[in-house]
Amino acid sequence: MTNRKVYYKHWIDEEADILVRLNHPPYVVNTGMAISGLIHIGKCRSDLLCPGALAIRLENLGKNVKHYLTLYTQDPFKAKPPLVKSDFAEEYRGVRILDVPCPEGCCESWVEHFLNPFRSALSHFEIHPLMIATTEMYRMPKMKKMIRVIMEKQEEIRRIANRFRGEAKKPPGWIPFNPLCNKCHAISPEFTEALSINLENWTVEYQCKKCEDHGVSNMEMGKLDWRLEWAAIWHVLDVDFEPFGKDHAMAGGSRESCSALAKETLGFEPPRGQPFEFVAMLIDGKSIEMTSSGGVSFDFDEWPKVAEPEVLKYWYLIMKPMKHLEFNPARIPYLVNEYDRAETAYFGIEEPQDLQIALAMKRSYELAHNETPPKEVPIQVPYDHAAMVSQIISVLSDRKAVLKVLRRTMPIPTEASEENIKYVLERIRRAYYWTTKYAPARYRISILPEISKDVKQQLREREKEALGLFADALEARKWTPVDLKAEIYRIAREVAKISPKRFFQVIYLVFFGQKSGPQIAPFILSLDDEFVVERLRELR
Repeated sequence: MTNRKVYYKHWIDEEADILVRLNHPPYVVNTGMAISGLIHIGKCRSDLLCPGALAIRLENLGKNVKHYLTLYTQDPFKAKPPLVKSDFAEEYRGVRILDVPCPEGCCESWVEHFLNPFRSALSHFEIHPLMIATTEMYRMPKMKKMIRVIMEKQEEIRRIANRFRGEAKKPPGWIPFNPLCNKCHAISPEFTEALSINLENWTVEYQCKKCEDHGVSNMEMGKLDWRLEWAAIWHVLDVDFEPFGKDHAMAGGSRESCSALAKETLGFEPPRGQPFEFVAMLIDGKSIEMTSSGGVSFDFDEWPKVAEPEVLKYWYLIMKPMKHLEFNPARIPYLVNEYDRAETAYFGIEEPQDLQIALAMKRSYELAHNETPPKEVPIQVPYDHAAMVSQIISVLSDRKAVLKVLRRTMPIPTEASEENIKYVLERIRRAYYWTTKYAPARYRISILPEISKDVKQQLREREKEALGLFADALEARKWTPVDLKAEIYRIAREVAKISPKRFFQVIYLVFFGQKSGPQIAPFILSLDDEFVVERLRELR
């Protein structure tokens, strides 16, 4: 890399600098998460990982920071198949999610069923937001005070809300509050309607269309109309920054309407924000947005099982917030390799020629590590190689066996630190989990117990002879993957007089019964020498 100076500033750093200039300590970063179903990695882009990086940046600047994760536990249930069965979806439609039972009977409630795995995985990412449920928030004096203001300004609020509603205007007398039905626990405006409010007793009279109940319930059990709820939470938590999905960002959309309500009637400035594009799942070549309630998801708690948490953080941080991202578990080797590239750039081992790209990679790598990256470059085992090795070793907990295979197939320093060795072993364990659950067929290794009759019939005499020569070469000396690959080419071209492509296919056939597989040189070196030589000579 040349010494030419290039200006680059990560958007996290830019936003942190803006917030510091506003001089409004403590600096409050808030995000909202509806526990409507599976908590997926797409949701965590805007609701956890990127705002978490901003909160940590502010902390590292020496600022007093509060990072909240608001859990929308007062929301109505809206899950649908395939996440739940049709009868379950219909029975609990519109019911407050806090009152919906666990769909599998293993937890106290729907909320706990989906929140518990998220909590367990969160520690791996070293981001620690203060979780606060809206159920708890509606008991807070500051929220009650805001609700009083809203109820006193109902008509003014209705006029502002109607500016953003097209033809579906709210009628005069509209009460912007969704009561909880005492009988069936419905809370959706589809079913429950507030008929009157008593601020002295803090009660709401309601009519429920789901169970036909007519009664009076505690306002602490209900919720504001969702746009007003969003604005009220800004005020209650004194939020300085809150990201939001692109669906809220359009002109005249919910973010704009909430901001108008905050400024024009509720008496405060809305927080700064940042729109985020969605993360989609690639399913059979189609890009489908991840959805919690619809079951299109790669769950957040699955990520630490397949790759380092920093890999996901890096992917989100290197991309601009409004960049549309597509994910499929088959892409995990690629994402890990991109992270490894950033790591080699950060440590100055190999850097891109484009200075802007190099700086972006380095800074995103730092931010992915909460600005405290490793002091030395970790040993990098390419993910596809880790996947192969993980399938060769019969017992992954056999540390010596794993390291023996690795040292035969790639350079592992004998003086490697214990921390480095643990990092390598953990990547192999994660790659094994990925191969067993998510990997495409080309990554899965299944060695033939013996060469089949069909394979024998496919091979010509010259090809069988070449296999024997390959066995002789393996016995003659110790090999590195690079040198062994070159030897395969030499035997094919100079000795056996067959195309190298065909010779690779022949080797794959005798081990797998198919014409393709993992990189052949590292694979051969990962196996027992005696077994390999015996297999190659079997047809001689």
